Amino acid sequence: MGLYEKARLLSEEEAGGHGDVWDLFDKGVDDFLVRRLPILLKHADPLPDPQTSPTRGKLLRYRENNDIGIIAAVEITDEDRMLLSSLYPEFRGIEHQAQIEEIELFPNRLEARVVISLPNILKEITFFDTRFLIAGRQYEEDSRYTVELAALAIYVEKAKSDPIVIDDPEEIEKYRARMHWLQTHDRYTQEEEAQALELYRREVDGPLEPVVLQTNQMSIWLDERGREDLVLFQGEIVKILPNETEIFGNRFKCFHIAIHFFPDDDLILPLYIHTKLISEDKSFQCGDYIFGDAWIHGHVVAKHPKEP
Repeated sequence: MGLYEKARLLSEEEAGGHGDVWDLFDKGVDDFLVRRLPILLKHADPLPDPQTSPTRGKLLRYRENNDIGIIAAVEITDEDRMLLSSLYPEFRGIEHQAQIEEIELFPNRLEARVVISLPNILKEITFFDTRFLIAGRQYEEDSRYTVELAALAIYVEKAKSDPIVIDDPEEIEKYRARMHWLQTHDRYTQEEEAQALELYRREVDGPLEPVVLQTNQMSIWLDERGREDLVLFQGEIVKILPNETEIFGNRFKCFHIAIHFFPDDDLILPLYIHTKLISEDKSFQCGDYIFGDAWIHGHVVAKHPKEP
């Protein structure tokens, strides 16, 4: 049985819409539907036809450059009429090796959120699959995929520098025991807390001075319950692309950010920020930590043969 047959079918409320995304654009989704949609559909290119699907549909993509496109998910009725079901942007991403764990299917069965696991990162990542209709029914467990991921900032600011102070003796000991455990072990889980405390008391057992954590150099990745493709994030800027990208007069800057899943590997994502979110007091530089909300999206690029 493939993952599609085991997919969790979302309600309309659980699926949500793409309103948070379109609110970024200068005129919002109404402007696109009234003024831009005829241009989009006239000049859009069809993406490859679905391999198999119980819902007849097509994906049409409009592009003005290679960094951003707008995809129209179109349902084909029994009378062979095309019915616009959804409209969303798609930004160029960075490729990652992944295993698909779960599919969360939208009511229209043309769209889905996909849950993946990445090598050397304990946290599972959920993203909106911009091309699910093409091959989503073929997704399999225990197979390796190349997945292209990108993030679109809904809100962003420089990370605040307010420190967190741990001064409770019990919590100080737990924190120091966890850090000591990580020096000799690859991972730390809640189940290992007792072992970590025993090891710390045996090998260190030093004074319990308060712990001060600088939050402006801390990575955060908290997905929204029920909408896990929307995340509260904080990460480090590791690269700034020199050129802006534009579609329908909306301009975006691209920053590569690193989410440090210590002690796991870093997750590197291109974060696209609408220029209207970047004011003079929000000039970002490499090495800065930035904080905000983002929409995680992407698509499967390739499937790899199962290892014997």
